[in-house]
Amino acid sequence: PGEVRSMAPSPLEGRSTMASVWTGREMIVWGGEASERAFADGAAYDPTTDTWRTLAPSPLSARNAPAVVWTGDEVLLWGGHGAGVGARDGAAYNPATDTWRPIADAPITSDGLPQAVWTGDEMVVIAGFNSVTAAAYDPRADTWRTLPPVPGQPLGHEMRAIWTGTQMIIRAAYRNAGPSMDMPGGLFAYTPEEDRWNELPSSTRNEEFLTNLAFTGDYLLRVTQNPATAVVTRYDFDTETWVGIATWPHDPTPLETSVWTGDQLLLWGGGSDAVLVDPETGTVTETPAGDGPNRVYPAAVWADGILLIWGGWQDMNDGLLLRPLTPAPTNTPNTTFTVPQGDQPAATDGKRVRVDGPDGVRAYLDPTPGPVEVNGRLLPIQRVIDGDGNLVGYFACTFLPPDVVEGPDFDPDSACATVTTMQGGG
Repeated sequence: PGEVRSMAPSPLEGRSTMASVWTGREMIVWGGEASERAFADGAAYDPTTDTWRTLAPSPLSARNAPAVVWTGDEVLLWGGHGAGVGARDGAAYNPATDTWRPIADAPITSDGLPQAVWTGDEMVVIAGFNSVTAAAYDPRADTWRTLPPVPGQPLGHEMRAIWTGTQMIIRAAYRNAGPSMDMPGGLFAYTPEEDRWNELPSSTRNEEFLTNLAFTGDYLLRVTQNPATAVVTRYDFDTETWVGIATWPHDPTPLETSVWTGDQLLLWGGGSDAVLVDPETGTVTETPAGDGPNRVYPAAVWADGILLIWGGWQDMNDGLLLRPLTPAPTNTPNTTFTVPQGDQPAATDGKRVRVDGPDGVRAYLDPTPGPVEVNGRLLPIQRVIDGDGNLVGYFACTFLPPDVVEGPDFDPDSACATVTTMQGGG
């Protein structure tokens, strides 16, 4: 844990915007572009032996930024850009036999930077630049179907897509708001069983800035970045609410990759920056990322415990393996604390507010709060720390009836001023 190791030299020329995917045994890399041309070749990297093998020639022309998924048997590649034109064709690669087969052309064009997810039955793709289009491919029947329009007319700038097990969640940076095209975008969910889109509630967290997504198995995590800070927020599908859980410990570098490790959110900045975020406690831990130069649009896949990284702009042809630190075990006491009576300063003024527990246990409100959004209103919630800054629990508002919270006269500040207890254990 915490080790960063160089990757064996690749047989491929340096490039960026290539397709990359993890098969459970190898990282498959195909296509991409360098400063002077696009590529139609590929290779597979085995991290257990630190070796590469060259893929058989594909039926596809040279291109960059194709969408890619792993089905469990085949790598499905679709779209991309060759000679400045968005493609409609694709191919399937079988790593067991090192063979390719062409697939049917899609009913949409892969404008922008297309994204894809595998549902277990279909490859669902989204593409577009000034508008977003979507389609689904069935590899057994070799047929496509067009998906309904995405609501809200989102633009396809820097889209992201993840699969939750039941829905594809996509992120669009902007909406088509007329000539200015500067209306913030949002997050949209597609449910294949219903063949329907719906828009997720807004988190009011700088929608206009680049957002990375991850799924924990329970929650959707998003990282919203602006020039000064990056905020990690957590979405609960059952309550349809967002909770702010963490901020970066320093000004962030551009985010190239975000992955769910099974325990924490790993954010890799493309160079020497990488952090882990615990979605339950909001704890941010820096993990070694090496001292290499910043990479833009490299191949980066999560390989069952290791982040595999290769290439990137400008025309880089080396790679590395990054194993993040092991998360520290959390043993939060299940203890109720009370705020002592008296005129104390608010924790938001930078001073520690004491909270007392049984048997003389003493803790403090963290002076850095993280707001919780409920029905468009931010409710204060703060971490409770001991004298050394270690997390011991949370300080939050008491639960109020929905009709009170949703009422026009609800004042979150006065409602939370009467809170006197904090329950540990997260």
